[in-house]
Amino acid sequence: MDPTYVPGRDPTPEEAAAFLEFTAEDLNVTKETSLYAPLCKVMQSALPEGTLVCKDTGDWPEGSDLPTSTSAVRTGDGPGRRKTDICFYEDDPVVLGATTVRWTTVTDTDRVANMARVIWAQMVAFLEAKVNVAAFGMGPDQDFLPTSVDATDIRGQMAEYAAEILVQQHRTHVFMIYVHKDRARLARFDRAGCVISDSFNLVTESKKLLNFVFRLGQMTRSERGYDDTVELASDMEVGLMKNHLPSSDDQTRMAAHIRDALATPGYPIHKVIAPGKEGEAAQHFLIGRLRAGSRYPTGRGTKGFIAFDLQKPRFVFIKDGWRLDSGQVSTEMHFYDRLAKNHVRNVPTVLCGGDIGTPIQQTITQSFLTSESTVKFSPRIHHRIVFEEIGIPLEEHNSSQELCKVVYDSILAHKDAYERAGSLHRDISGSNILIIPNDTEPRQSKGILIDWDLAKTIEQLKMLPTQYERSGTWYYLSALLLNYPKKPYELSDDLESFVHVINLQNLRFRKHDKTSNDGKLKFKLSKLLYDVYQESTIVDGFHVGSEYKLQQMQNGIPPYKLLEASSMLNLVTRLMEMCKEHYAALDLVDVEKNYGVKRTDISIEAPSYVPMDLPVPELDEPDLETQPLPLPPPPKRVLNTHKRIERIFATTLIEGRWVPKDKEQDQFLGLPYAGPRAETARGSCAPSGVTTGSKRQSNQAPEETSGVMKKRKTAEG
Repeated sequence: MDPTYVPGRDPTPEEAAAFLEFTAEDLNVTKETSLYAPLCKVMQSALPEGTLVCKDTGDWPEGSDLPTSTSAVRTGDGPGRRKTDICFYEDDPVVLGATTVRWTTVTDTDRVANMARVIWAQMVAFLEAKVNVAAFGMGPDQDFLPTSVDATDIRGQMAEYAAEILVQQHRTHVFMIYVHKDRARLARFDRAGCVISDSFNLVTESKKLLNFVFRLGQMTRSERGYDDTVELASDMEVGLMKNHLPSSDDQTRMAAHIRDALATPGYPIHKVIAPGKEGEAAQHFLIGRLRAGSRYPTGRGTKGFIAFDLQKPRFVFIKDGWRLDSGQVSTEMHFYDRLAKNHVRNVPTVLCGGDIGTPIQQTITQSFLTSESTVKFSPRIHHRIVFEEIGIPLEEHNSSQELCKVVYDSILAHKDAYERAGSLHRDISGSNILIIPNDTEPRQSKGILIDWDLAKTIEQLKMLPTQYERSGTWYYLSALLLNYPKKPYELSDDLESFVHVINLQNLRFRKHDKTSNDGKLKFKLSKLLYDVYQESTIVDGFHVGSEYKLQQMQNGIPPYKLLEASSMLNLVTRLMEMCKEHYAALDLVDVEKNYGVKRTDISIEAPSYVPMDLPVPELDEPDLETQPLPLPPPPKRVLNTHKRIERIFATTLIEGRWVPKDKEQDQFLGLPYAGPRAETARGSCAPSGVTTGSKRQSNQAPEETSGVMKKRKTAEG
């Protein structure tokens, strides 16, 4: 309750005298829903009039016409099905009108009086209540973080709720209350982590909760965690933007994205500030619907918006996130400046940007760490960059030919950055390659390589210590990095990631030997995605990935078979042959000795789609008079330079065997393991985990198409 973390004053004795109190009978109940009414009633008594209201939202997720207590609601718990137990909303008629519940099957009149629906974009703070499993130790002799699956799942559930508020609102932090029967803890999330208070008894120490609620009601919006560099746009500003929106007659992909971002009903238009470039005045932009956002509560928390430039009427792109406050890590702005000065092709052009807020907005969770803390992490600073280019996601490519051209352009960007600017990207993924589309001629579409915030200079890479967490996106990491986690990050790792980009896009959108609505084949595709791209085991403190991916690189055989003879088939064949030659030139025994970890706990059985033992053809009797064939040249480490992969893409692009309109419907939809999750943030570089629990996100197919510039689960590196 230090005002640094929970601003405001405590109530006067006269104000506190009006607060209601809890009884043991109110709280020591057997049903979770029985807690909601007394919690709302008592907490509302501590809220100053006209500030906030406390609502029971335990039955009504956002966007549903039916409460979750009815059998008519289908199973599944994506973001739209999540619901906190109790929400705090602003005491505003418009907000409260939107949360109104029209009918309910609940018969408890005390609950009905406070019942409302969840609206994530309006939620100020939230409360989660439990009566069975405790997410935290609530007594003096109990472990702070119980390790049971249920307790861990509940903590994950609360973290997802905080993340949903952070992604749907312009926030710096979020407050939470956790209640377990008659005991409670207070919490504060920011992008560095979460601070949890000691537990206290709600019957004998109710003033600890009610003083917190009283302060929450009196706080300013910025003290409650709202970003004060964002405000609602004026009618005049919105009108100016609408005059420049592409008309409905413009059916190009880019026009559709702009209209969807800035002209979708129900999404308010906000005005945001970005620092001017090189000492220039701050710039103002209008933003609407989020194009990409992290659904993890900690890390960079990156968001992407298509924006309207109020200084010069045009549409641009804004990337908003939380960078590390560390002198050892270069900022993304620094790298873009480095790329521009060295004339690197096919990368975004920075218009302005920098750290935001007065004073600069930064996390405070790290301030609770002491010299004895086993966990160490740096503070984060709110950062905003404005780019000239607006790209569309790679998965919106129209054809194999356009996909090949766009990835080729990104390889050229990568080559320039490495050879001209001495920099390595270190996070090649499908989300970090965008299309600048040409809807009439796919060969004229352009690819750009984005998200250089994990990049390192060659000099920095030489000085990096061994890390327990990898930089990059798990699904696209090289087989060497996955299997030998102590190995330094090298150029070959980035170049191999481009191969995985092609393979995953083909698995998702091309017709292959696992393309079918047949349940058996869908299971095989799902299992393939898990076994090759998602699998992760922690060994000696390191995340270790799939051995199947390593076997494929060694064999030079992709995990699927395209069903049409085409230039895309040629591209895949050549890329896998390139990888096979590179791996053949490596001394994997030496790599294992220097960079491996013991995997004695892993039993690998080769799946059917990875051909391990190739048949040996019968040989004719040798002709003794025939001269022996010369030995083939020794394999080369062809991924140590860009030369081979660049030539493969360039050669394939000029072939005439491209199949037009060969893109299938998204085959990852509905699969338990559906490729990289769409909106993730920096944590450990491990695959997206399977979440469980009645209210948490289900294992439904993620959509990489949900944004333009995406974030993903990565390590700081």
